Amino acid sequence: TQSTWGRILQKDYGMSLPTKLLASASQRFSESSIPTLEDHVREQLKEKSYDLDANLALLQLYQLYPQHNKTDVIVIVLLKSLTTLPSADFQLCVALVPDQVKASPDVAVIINLANKLETGNFAGYWSSAKEPAGAKALALIPELEQAVVKFIVELHSHTFKSISAEAFSKALNVPVSSLTQLGAQFNFSADTNGNVTFRQTPFPQARSTRAMDTTKLMSFDYKASMLRSVMASN
Repeated sequence: TQSTWGRILQKDYGMSLPTKLLASASQRFSESSIPTLEDHVREQLKEKSYDLDANLALLQLYQLYPQHNKTDVIVIVLLKSLTTLPSADFQLCVALVPDQVKASPDVAVIINLANKLETGNFAGYWSSAKEPAGAKALALIPELEQAVVKFIVELHSHTFKSISAEAFSKALNVPVSSLTQLGAQFNFSADTNGNVTFRQTPFPQARSTRAMDTTKLMSFDYKASMLRSVMASN
């Protein structure tokens, strides 16, 4: 439910409650703002929307008022941040989560999944995603699977001009036969000789609410270098 303050803002100003809240220094760090921001997280889940600034503000409030920490809300925030890969949103969010919350099973499984994605262990990611704990977490955000596929394609296209269809299909967790259809969607082509060729595209632009182009570029270049090392060792 909305806080009394939140209902007044919506009635009197006719504007987004989180937007108004974040613009007010007194309310941004007020304990009374927590219910409004929690409602906004649940709205993002329902509407398949995303608001990094509001989510970070909530995590900061949880740090100030740890008695209000809600693991189920933190889970949504972390999963939502993963939909913006290769941005640094997940790292920004998880850095604000207390260690004892990170150790909880529901949060630990998300951190494990994120680590696998960020280290290029895509086979490990898909394997963990099929396990009961991983599947339960990912079921909360249906759009995350498509976001992960897009991230993997972007990372490969930024790293390689071509790659074997077998290796690429394993990274995407799809049969080789489905690569032609995916290629039409994600700007690569699969030939009859068992190779995938990427159409070189500009570095992906920021997809979060924060302008962090330099951070994203460094993060993506690091991941590309890491992926080349992983492929060379296989």
